[in-house]
Amino acid sequence: MLSLLSLEPITNFQRRKDSDQGDTRDNTWPAYFGGIYLPPAGSEILFGDVVFAALPARILQLFCNVPLMSTQIRLATLEKVIRQGELNQNRRIAEDAAARFQTRRDLVVELEAVNARLAALPTATGRSYETIAAELRRAERALDTASADARATGATFNDARSARQAEEQRTNSHRETVLAEILFQGLSPKHCPRCEQEFETQRVTREEDLHECSVCTKPFLVGEVDTGDVGEPEVFGDALAALKEAEEAAGLSAEAARTAADDASAVVQDLARALAAASRADEFTDRMRLQLEQARLLGRLEGIPEGGVEQEPSESLRVIEAATKILTEITGAAAHEMFEDLNTEILTLGRKFSIENLEKVELSRQGGMQVTTAGAEVPFSRVTGGERLRLRVAVIVALLRVGARSGVGSHPGLILLDSPGSDELTVHDEATLLKELDSLKEELPGLQVVIASAEPAAVEGHLPPDHIYSNLEGGPLW
Repeated sequence: MLSLLSLEPITNFQRRKDSDQGDTRDNTWPAYFGGIYLPPAGSEILFGDVVFAALPARILQLFCNVPLMSTQIRLATLEKVIRQGELNQNRRIAEDAAARFQTRRDLVVELEAVNARLAALPTATGRSYETIAAELRRAERALDTASADARATGATFNDARSARQAEEQRTNSHRETVLAEILFQGLSPKHCPRCEQEFETQRVTREEDLHECSVCTKPFLVGEVDTGDVGEPEVFGDALAALKEAEEAAGLSAEAARTAADDASAVVQDLARALAAASRADEFTDRMRLQLEQARLLGRLEGIPEGGVEQEPSESLRVIEAATKILTEITGAAAHEMFEDLNTEILTLGRKFSIENLEKVELSRQGGMQVTTAGAEVPFSRVTGGERLRLRVAVIVALLRVGARSGVGSHPGLILLDSPGSDELTVHDEATLLKELDSLKEELPGLQVVIASAEPAAVEGHLPPDHIYSNLEGGPLW
């Protein structure tokens, strides 16, 4: 039927019962049927037999053929689908972040408890393993410094001692040289020191007269031989005394540095023994267990991010929202003008259909209607059953007429009406209604109206005989 009447499915977003989630639904022929087969007078709905998904309003606006209405409906549905998906994604992000926050908080509490138990572990010395280990690290650094100082001061002492020894050797050599000169100059040799032969008399004479050495026959200076004290020259004595003082000071520094290094080494050894004793105690097993637990908790904390970043609306959603907003404005403006024409036409038809004291009707885009009779304005659901039936027919006829005049009507041109006389209509009112519908065939040649009536008087004589199918003998019609 959709294909035969050139109708398109009505897409809408329908939420599930007791849930904020929903799905898209395609309403097909059953939804349209409510706008073709007019409801009974007892129904308070203007079109159709259900009000979910705003179907009456959608059918009305589609039959009005408001420009771009079907596009606006599809875009609005798509917008809800995409927004729901993105809201669900952000909700999952928030739920995951909340779960991670609770997990992190529990892990932090566990880690603090483990750290407290680690810090409180006793040892044989009354100090914790960590305290001893920290003291040992400090003592080892102090030992390294003291050892370096001992090596430096020892090297300084060795240099000072070497300088003092070198100066003593130089001073002794000088003294020996002076003494040798004095000794050899005071000698008067008579024999050769090598072969022990006696020198000739001439050599002895030449040494006395010409100052020529009787041993080597070389001339020598004649001077006064000093046979007195050959003590150290002053300059050598001062230098040697200074070097001795420097050596003594360096020795004292080296000794103090060695003592400090020995003391630091003793501290390290004592702490190492204390740490070894602690590691052999029950506390070591407990400490290892707690440290493993500490590492496990830290690893889990590192693997759990602290929070989640909520996703901004996607570009697709922003584009669809903007397009939907524009289409809503366009369809609203077009519908406003069209609905004014519809209200005028419905008012005229309502009066023709003998609705007493009808002063004003106002059809809304939401599928409702306000009716003013005798100065009282009431909603469509508050008027009588017969008036509701006639107003429904008036709305359909108005849709067809306005659509025909504008050339954009989309009503399929099929009206099905069952037993209008049973809905508080007199025979005269029913005949008037049928004649008005029959008059549309000239104005709307494509219109098809199928009416079932149990009142022959309202039909015969008011409609062309070739348009009437009847069996007045009480047998079946077909």
